[in-house]
Amino acid sequence: MYGNLGNLKEEVAAYKQAIRMAPDFVPAHFNMGLFYLNAGRKDAALEEYKILKKLDKKTADKLFDLIYK
Repeated sequence: MYGNLGNLKEEVAAYKQAIRMAPDFVPAHFNMGLFYLNAGRKDAALEEYKILKKLDKKTADKLFDLIYK
């Protein structure tokens, strides 16, 4: 994860590229949801949750819990 190194732009670009290449790649959607949540963009995090809900309910539930904790 680039975020630990302070390279948020690179991190987001990598997740977005992964999603473009493999729209059903669960870890990229989860990490984008976390990024949005940490950036104060709850609405965008919820959009990632909605996508995850269709792909992997267990991972979607983890993101949901983080959004509403």
